[in-house]
Amino acid sequence: AKIQVVPYFALHNRSSLPIGTYIFSDLERTTVQQRSFLSAIYSELQVGLDPAKLINHPADSARRYGLLHDLHERGLNSFKAYCAKDFSEEWNYPVFLRTENRHEGNLSPLINEPKILRQSVESLVKQGLDRENLLIVEFCDTQDADGLYRKYSSFRVGDVILPRHVLFSRRWMLKDMDILEPEHRIEIRTYCATNPHERQLMEIFELANIQYGRIDYALLDGKIQVWEINTNPLIVKPPAQYPGFSIPFHTRFAFRFGAALANLDRAGLIKENPQ
Repeated sequence: AKIQVVPYFALHNRSSLPIGTYIFSDLERTTVQQRSFLSAIYSELQVGLDPAKLINHPADSARRYGLLHDLHERGLNSFKAYCAKDFSEEWNYPVFLRTENRHEGNLSPLINEPKILRQSVESLVKQGLDRENLLIVEFCDTQDADGLYRKYSSFRVGDVILPRHVLFSRRWMLKDMDILEPEHRIEIRTYCATNPHERQLMEIFELANIQYGRIDYALLDGKIQVWEINTNPLIVKPPAQYPGFSIPFHTRFAFRFGAALANLDRAGLIKENPQ
């Protein structure tokens, strides 16, 4: 598939848009105003394109807080997330702080009492973080009997779920792998080969109205616990950044990902933007 990256700001100066499949990505980081603008672009594209060629609605695709809220309300996630602007003291402790629109992980250690939580929120606000984008998230302990945490990740590309990896750590906020024993390699290969959660993950993507992105999750007593869906995820790194033994594994994923992406690009028509 031929891929062209078009920055959102560049759309302001476009009098027309080419025929193609459009993936709206990085929606977690957009503002209300940006989503309104992108929704207008989406509506214009709808006039001339097959709906299957428009991926991720800029306003209707779930962002982090909405997704976590809906999954808990439906009994899928065991933990809740709250907006810090709606502060109360009725959380199930421990909790931690993170932003809705960034991917740096936790902004606080685990917090066990209201006084410390309130102080932590106010400290982050004073540092310049917008209270509107600050989330209080209940801790969901998915550590196994051996003290390991696992983070599973799979992509959705259109109608396909592509397992990506399992990360292992003894730290509860797992951003990268820091443990990899031979048995873990086998577990990763088995996960990617068998796609064990394919049906459940597709249902969650459908609930979120997201057709392209990467879902990060863990298992609690065998039940999926979703951390987030990233609509602008890292796909693969340059080969030099991987250990030699893992390059064939990542190469296989890259080929599968490319094939799934190519399948999105079906024939369609587009009209010139009326400007």
